Amino acid sequence: MSLEQIKEDFAANKELVKKVKVNSEVDFTFAFNKAFMNIVINRMEQNKAFFTKILDDEEFKNVLIGYLLPETYEKLRNTVET
Repeated sequence: MSLEQIKEDFAANKELVKKVKVNSEVDFTFAFNKAFMNIVINRMEQNKAFFTKILDDEEFKNVLIGYLLPETYEKLRNTVET
């Protein structure tokens, strides 16, 4: 399991893609955080130690979100058809 796989999960999330079209990055944060936790839970079996750390370590989770959110927002905004 890698961050690249998490990024791919974001890109494949049709609901998240819809939300990125109509929201600023700040407003997109709520949808992103929800999707992030769903991905963590869904991927947990593939790398239990990594995802348990995300669930147990708030600081680690926040660092990952801080890294992934702006990158995901830009990537999805740039790949969305207008």
